Amino acid sequence: MELKEVAPADLVKIVKRHQLWRQSRSGGARADLKMCDLSHQNLATLDLTSAELTGARLIRADLSGTKLVAATMFGADLSKAKLIGADMSRADADLRDGVLFRAARDGGLTVMNNESAATEMTNAVVRNANLTDSKLSNSFVSQTDFTDAILKNVKLIRADLSNCNLTGSNLEGADLSDATLSGAILHGAILRSCLLNGANLKGADLCGALIDSVDMSKVSLAGAKVPRSIESLGAPLQALLHEHLEWLKSGGATGKRLDFTRVDLRGQNLTQVDMSAGDLSYAILGDGKLTNCSLVMANLSFCDLRNADLSFADLRGANLSRANLTGAQAVKARMDMVNVSSTTVQHWPTKAESAKFDRTNLAGALLTGAQLASASFIGAILTDADLKRSNLQDAVFTNADTRGAKFDAADLRGVIDLRTD
Repeated sequence: MELKEVAPADLVKIVKRHQLWRQSRSGGARADLKMCDLSHQNLATLDLTSAELTGARLIRADLSGTKLVAATMFGADLSKAKLIGADMSRADADLRDGVLFRAARDGGLTVMNNESAATEMTNAVVRNANLTDSKLSNSFVSQTDFTDAILKNVKLIRADLSNCNLTGSNLEGADLSDATLSGAILHGAILRSCLLNGANLKGADLCGALIDSVDMSKVSLAGAKVPRSIESLGAPLQALLHEHLEWLKSGGATGKRLDFTRVDLRGQNLTQVDMSAGDLSYAILGDGKLTNCSLVMANLSFCDLRNADLSFADLRGANLSRANLTGAQAVKARMDMVNVSSTTVQHWPTKAESAKFDRTNLAGALLTGAQLASASFIGAILTDADLKRSNLQDAVFTNADTRGAKFDAADLRGVIDLRTD
């Protein structure tokens, strides 16, 4: 059966009546777009809360910022759709294994489409979208970009997520039983309390993923990239640190640069250790003691630093992009700029784009000129912190304590819940 075409002008009328319906005003009617072809249409920022989109075709449609809260999307085709910032909380896209039917003239039922009724979202862009509590079981969402999407408690049972980009996504409490995640990228993804029984993560990249309270005993991890143990380094920790110090002092002539990429170092005592210019990307340093540690120009991208003690640590010019410092102590830590030239003034800023500083204690910390776009400071302590000339575009400060903090000449475009009084 061919889908019904909807002209842009008619769509405008449908949306207007839908708003009246939601406000319980006369002339209102719920948006009924089931079995409609909305491919290539611009639906960006529309409010389609509770709309009926069963079997709708939304191929390459622009749904950026669209509200699809509690919308019925049974059988919807979202192939290559643009869903950046869309809110699909509680949307029902659970197709199970059925097909769609309509009433026939003889009073019976007739199949409305002969294709599989599984949700199709292949190659879609769903960055920053909120799909909390949505039902996407049995869906095909391979090669979809879910970067920073909120997927808490989502039902993805038997879903095909192969080769998806789930970088920074929040999958806390999600049900991924028997799901296929082969080749998926899960850098910095939150998988706390996920159900992964029977899931296939063959070849998936789990570096930087936060896997807490998850039973991995029934998960296929063949060929997956996972954290390395200290034993895999081939030498004692102190010996490697000594070699790195020699490398620093000799300007690289002797010794060996520190390479702790993907190494599980949780709980380690690294107080006053000099790891400047070392590579600690994707490392696990949670609960570690790094007070007075030197990490100047170090690569700490995607590093797990939850509940670590970084008080008085020197992180000038370090790369903390997408690092997770939730609950960390960083009192009077230095994350300002460093001069990288011995002959001229050439400042290099600390980079912490999309880093998580939730509930981090940054009292008195120096973040002058830091690159902090899209960073999260929810519940953080920033009393007397120096954020002058920093880039804070789209950063979130919900419930942060910013008393005495300095934001002079900082880029505050798109900042959320920042109080500077």
